[in-house]
Amino acid sequence: LDSIVERADGNAFFLEEMLRAAIESPTAALPDTVIHQPWTASPGILRTAGVTLGVHYPHPIVDHAKARILALNAFATLKAGSAPE
Repeated sequence: LDSIVERADGNAFFLEEMLRAAIESPTAALPDTVIHQPWTASPGILRTAGVTLGVHYPHPIVDHAKARILALNAFATLKAGSAPE
């Protein structure tokens, strides 16, 4: 294989470091239902996994549900021919 990943990380140093960090991270102990969005986990689940938001995993920066609605409204306004407010 001649992928961009192999060219950029031929000795797999970056990949190994990222995998090691992921395995050693407390977030690895989170249930599958919240692993992609740890901030949605209950305090009990976070405590059991040993995860502290802002320490082991960053707090969310963007509320994607709200941002999506704002973007869709802006596109609809533009499509209708007027500038968004």
